[in-house]
Amino acid sequence: MDLDLPQSGYEIIHKWFTRLVVAGIIYTQLKELNLKYPTLSKEQHQELLNAKTILESQK
Repeated sequence: MDLDLPQSGYEIIHKWFTRLVVAGIIYTQLKELNLKYPTLSKEQHQELLNAKTILESQK
């Protein structure tokens, strides 16, 4: 029965380290995008609340 296990502990460490590096790169790139939630005017906010009320009444 062949379980296809790594031949050495190095392969296990290598996979873990690779995942850590990739996660770090993704985190850095997302942080550099400076993403923020959009801001709404009072009118836009009121329109959303009205739409929410209409949708909730349709249940």
